[in-house]
Amino acid sequence: MNIKSLIISDNQINFLKESLTFVNKNKINPSLLIYSHEKEFEIAKEYGANYALKIEYNNYIDKLCLTSGIINVIYKKYNFNIIILPNTVFGYEIGPRLAMKLSGSYISNVIGYEVRDDLIIFKKLVYSGIGAELIKPKKIPIIITIKEGFEEPFPSPNPLIETLNIEKYYENKYSEGIKLVKQEEIKIVDIRNAEKLVVIGRGIKNKEDIKLIKELASLIGAEIGGSRPIVTDYKWLEDYRQVGLSGITVKPKLYIGIGVSGQIHHIMGMKDSKIIVAINKDPNAPIKEHSDYFVKADLYTFVPKLIKELNALYKK
Repeated sequence: MNIKSLIISDNQINFLKESLTFVNKNKINPSLLIYSHEKEFEIAKEYGANYALKIEYNNYIDKLCLTSGIINVIYKKYNFNIIILPNTVFGYEIGPRLAMKLSGSYISNVIGYEVRDDLIIFKKLVYSGIGAELIKPKKIPIIITIKEGFEEPFPSPNPLIETLNIEKYYENKYSEGIKLVKQEEIKIVDIRNAEKLVVIGRGIKNKEDIKLIKELASLIGAEIGGSRPIVTDYKWLEDYRQVGLSGITVKPKLYIGIGVSGQIHHIMGMKDSKIIVAINKDPNAPIKEHSDYFVKADLYTFVPKLIKELNALYKK
């Protein structure tokens, strides 16, 4: 058996489609997919994976250690050229670990690539998403995390995909020696699937004030998102709700930005929204140029009035 590329999908369906399109288009195959859900396996057949290995785990730590350990064993057997990971917390955590273990090259936030003289040069985001640089990896394997939009997905059916037995690569309990102190079940929302999205920025003064925005979002059937300061700096919302180049790229039918200034790294993550509404007291906020509707108002005055009007409208 020969393997040239390894894809770890982390249940990210769009990522899986783009990754398989990329390896097939550039003949970096046969490819091996490591997956956990049956939906991923069906997509793998539709988009041309050659091999698939299913892993099961009890918790996140087990998942991290098990995946890392199994990849280490597989690499010793097959010496594949590239490992492709999604831009998720899991991808960010396991990528550097694999690069260290396998003595490879690690590139995060990859948004595209160029082929020069049969060599693939990767385009990576830099300076908080306001710039990009081209990188030619120096070591094999190449470990990359890619953002959605990296490749235009194109089906390449392979219904005869071969499944591998995990026991062949499972040498021991990879998470042995790690103590799980606390385990909580967390419901993660994929805001990329939201048709309506209300995003909050630094115009929100206190964490407690988010309940006002949640009331509005609930009223119109929208999900909540946040700009980078709200998620990364203040930690008022979960990581999976961050909108922007350093977070999630979204394309809802309706985007409402409340107190969002509209820096370029945020705009690049939501500019393809069908309708963009911005509420900001600063008439010169950058987001104004990208909005279909701009409301110059203090959110603490405007949002309660909007909620009141919507409640009255829905009662009719």
